[in-house]
Order: sequence, then C-alpha cells, then structure tokens
Amino acid sequence: MVELLSELVQIPSVNPLQAGPKAQTPGEMALASAPAAKATALGANVVLDEVLPGRPNLYATFAGTSDTVIGIDVHLDTVGVEHMTDPPFDGRVESGAPTGAAVDTKPTFAIVLAVIEAMQQAGVALVPTVHLIGTVGEEVGGFQGAVAFHRWVAAEGISIDSLIVAEPTMCAPVHGHKGALGLDVTVTGVAAHSSKPHLGVDAIAGAARAIAAPRTRARPLAGRPSDDTRWHWHRERHSSQGWSCVEHHR
Repeated sequence: MVELLSELVQIPSVNPLQAGPKAQTPGEMALASAPAAKATALGANVVLDEVLPGRPNLYATFAGTSDTVIGIDVHLDTVGVEHMTDPPFDGRVESGAPTGAAVDTKPTFAIVLAVIEAMQQAGVALVPTVHLIGTVGEEVGGFQGAVAFHRWVAAEGISIDSLIVAEPTMCAPVHGHKGALGLDVTVTGVAAHSSKPHLGVDAIAGAARAIAAPRTRARPLAGRPSDDTRWHWHRERHSSQGWSCVEHHR
C-alpha cells in the first residue's frame, strides 16, 4: 500500500485553475490512468469519463456477491503546490509514510486497491459491489467531476446504498456536509461630477456594505459545535458556517 501511494504521489495532478510553475503537467489525466490500470488488473470494470478536455473521471466497479452497492469517491485533483518547500511529487518514504502531496486524497486509492488485492489473494469474496470513483475538479472549479458522476450513475441506472467521500478527517467519520452557496452580485452606481457628488451613487461603497452584511450574521447563524472531543481539531478552524472568498471581476 505504501509503495502504491508513493507511486501516486509522484504523479502530478494539480487542478489547472491552481497550477503554477511547480505543478509540472496540471490536470488529472495521468493520475486517473494509474489506478485505472491497477483496478483493471484486479478485475474491475473500468470507465474513463472525460468531463473536461484531458480531465477524465474514473469509475472502477468491483462486483460483489450481494445486492448492496457502495461508492467510494476520491477526488483526483490536488491544490496548488507553490507553497510547498519539500518536493511535492517526490514520494520518498520516511518513517513508513510517503512525503509530498500525500494527504488529500490519493491515499484512499492506495487503501481500497490494496485491500481488494489482499482479499483476492486470501480467497475472500467481496460482498458489496464497490464503485471506486475518481472525480476531477473538487478543489476548485465547481465540482464538475461530481456532477458528471451523478449523470453517469443515472444513465447507468445504478443505485448506490452508501457513499463514502474520501477526505482527511483524522480518520473519524463525518456524517454530513454543510454545502456551499455561490452568489453573483452586481452593484450599479451612478456617475456624477465631483462638483455635484450628491447626484451620484457610489457602487464601491454599496458593494462594501453587501460584502460586510453576511459577515455580521455569521456568528449568530453558526451552529453550536459538537461536544465530541474528536472534533476539537476541526471546530477550532471552522464553524458550521463560513465565508470563503470574494472574487472581483471587471
């Protein structure tokens, strides 16, 4: 498993929207191909679904002996690596663990494939049918890979009983998601001569008020954090409601 993860870490898959000089070849194509080949060797039915040019989703289906169907969704893209001081795609193993871009979320590919391979070698049948899913564009870009997977599932008539979304959560399960909402707001002003400013409307001041207004409500709207001590690491960083960023377009 460690060896496979090391191999995956060495494959750059930086989201093109966050790619810089260190990203080498951005996009998910190379990374999708590696677990696809491994899954094919293990007997899976493998589909590469090109969501965007050169950016395919991966669907690897391992047939089980029951009617239960499980999906394990692993996003293929990583964030930008320009901030990393250690080589991001080195993949060298130190103290039993690969280094580099090895957390979010390549390990799940290695874990699932290693477990299935070990089961096959031990002669243990897979009970549920397992869909190992690699999706593009999770880090930024509107979750287009997840949307494409939803379309594929519907087109294939697949009903998934349980879906696991792989994310680094300190190995503790998270049973929900707060979701996301994006808004495009246009603030229109009225031009006026500096000698008669009372005739104008300042669009910048109006936009500033629109940006500040939700933040004034963030604390009272934030949900009460869990008392579960496993989540102290998480709630120190995030409330149940957050405001990510404001992008200015001219």
